[in-house]
Amino acid sequence: MGEDKDMAVAVAADEEAVVDEDEINPRFEYYPGVFLTPRVKEVPIYENVAARVASWSSWISMGAIIFLLGMTFLDVILRALFSAPFPGTYDWTRYLMVLIASFGMPLCTMNDEHVCIDFLVRRLPDRIQTGLAWFGYALAVLVLSIYVSQSWEQGTFNASIGQTSVGVPWPTYPFFYFISIGFACMLGIVVVKMINLGRGVK
Repeated sequence: MGEDKDMAVAVAADEEAVVDEDEINPRFEYYPGVFLTPRVKEVPIYENVAARVASWSSWISMGAIIFLLGMTFLDVILRALFSAPFPGTYDWTRYLMVLIASFGMPLCTMNDEHVCIDFLVRRLPDRIQTGLAWFGYALAVLVLSIYVSQSWEQGTFNASIGQTSVGVPWPTYPFFYFISIGFACMLGIVVVKMINLGRGVK
């Protein structure tokens, strides 16, 4: 009986020793799918706007995923039963993937859910970690600015020449505008992250 009690005490001690990362950096769901670090004061208006943008853009991405899955299912059925594939499947897939990626990245950025390998960075001093974070954000702003401008210019060029898709006769320029808008949303969220970093909010 005494051994069981000692074992229970040891197990309880081990459970208390395990520290969950979410307990160190607790988050709350500010908008559907958007998780922010709790603040002592209210969330500033610029971050509120960024959270709304991330939430709504994710709905566009999810809608594109649902449409893509439905189209793929219908294409398989039509091919198997009637030997008649869904028209423009290849083109639909390409452009739907554009919507999924472009409008899914803002939410991923807002929630800091990008794939990262930081086992080395975590062991560096806080000052170096902050400097690397500033460098990463600055580089992201530069790259995203190029993506936004180049995608918009490509869309404008395609619209001027009336370029259409290969498989189905629809214009291609709206999808370049979608890419530009998605990257612009992500760019705005990165800027918010930089502002928060300067305020000491991680």
